[in-house]
Amino acid sequence: MNRKTILLLLLLASFSGISQNSSIQDTLYYDKDWREATKIDYYYYSTFSKSSIKYLDKELIYVTDHYKNGITQMTGYKTAIESSERIGLYSFYTKKGKLECHRLYKYDKTINDFPVIKEFSSLVKKCNDTNIDFFVSFFPKGEVKEAGYLSAEDISICQWIEYNPIGKKIYYLFEIKNCQKDGAYKMFYSKDKLWKEGFYKEGKRSGIWKIYDHSGTLKKENIYQNDKLVEKKKY
Repeated sequence: MNRKTILLLLLLASFSGISQNSSIQDTLYYDKDWREATKIDYYYYSTFSKSSIKYLDKELIYVTDHYKNGITQMTGYKTAIESSERIGLYSFYTKKGKLECHRLYKYDKTINDFPVIKEFSSLVKKCNDTNIDFFVSFFPKGEVKEAGYLSAEDISICQWIEYNPIGKKIYYLFEIKNCQKDGAYKMFYSKDKLWKEGFYKEGKRSGIWKIYDHSGTLKKENIYQNDKLVEKKKY
């Protein structure tokens, strides 16, 4: 065996080692309810590989869930295959492979590892609560549908933005506390062009609500008490 052949074999062996090390264990199979299933009778399957991203100085495992036809259903990260704790960016897809939503777990500690989320978190005010996640969903053609913060208990908190499904340039900014609108509310014709503004108190409209035309001129003021309209003004 000549020297060139030996070097080629060593090179091939090194690539083989890299490939084996990146894959962590055999594929896991699940039924429609995500209960363990066999390779013959399954609906989803999961694969695992090493990642370069670390959390608390520990390398994370990259998880990919697939529909039975091979299309990706979800991608995400965890510290161990058997762990149920989600860390970092999780992305979910439809059966046709369309991106449905992102959720960034442990936002404050992982946002720098997943800068793609900064584009969406910049749409709302930063939430000062601790132990929060960030969520963004999309319409079928890829436009943002809604975005905002979630507590560890999956409760919407702080400021959210929501786009109108008919006129997608129309959007709303609102505060959520205790699972209901509470605080400033704004509705826009399009980017930075204000349409309505007012306040919610414990899920009910309260105080002065202002309505503007497309030029930004104030046209109406409605006054609410406990979600009931008590006075109107036109300009």
